[in-house]
Amino acid sequence: MTPIILSFDCTDYDPIDSWEFHDPKYVDFWMNFTIGLDQSGGNDFQLHVVTSEMTQNNTSLNNAIILDCYSWDAVLLKVNEILDQCCGDNWEEICSKLSKRMAWEYENYQPYSS
Repeated sequence: MTPIILSFDCTDYDPIDSWEFHDPKYVDFWMNFTIGLDQSGGNDFQLHVVTSEMTQNNTSLNNAIILDCYSWDAVLLKVNEILDQCCGDNWEEICSKLSKRMAWEYENYQPYSS
């Protein structure tokens, strides 16, 4: 099973897929991807998009993709590479792999027990 991007959004730059930065070598933002197996639903994963010029300003690059120069096509290429590397036999296995590369909405989730 291979996960796919169902939707995406970025509250800082909307719409992110057509946003043009003043200098594409100096970009640093977080965005959300809804990822699933088909259009019936998915989970949210946050990803830090940062260019190599901006990595010096960051204390942590966890959950980041680092680009030499920003373009929306480059972001999609990197995310799809991650998705291709996170195939699995079931959704739980896939999420476990994805959560090592992106911040998962259910990371550290513990079911309620009375």
